[in-house]
This record gives sequence, C-alpha cells and structure tokens, in this order.
Amino acid sequence: TTAAWIEAVLRGELPVPAPIAEQVAQCLAASKALRAA
Repeated sequence: TTAAWIEAVLRGELPVPAPIAEQVAQCLAASKALRAA
C-alpha cells in the first residue's frame, strides 16, 4: 500500500525517488521566497 511505502521511506529502508525529492525542494524554495517577499 501507499502507506506502507511511505513508512519504509521514512524509516530509511527505501530511497526517496528523485522526482519526489525535487518536488519537495521546489516547494521549500517557493515557501522561502514567499516568506522573503
């Protein structure tokens, strides 16, 4: 299930897929830009 996969990723048993890591990075960058504005 999706929940089991997420738990495995959070435990470090599976890597975060690159596209998801990039999406998180973009969300963080947007959040920082909004706070600075």
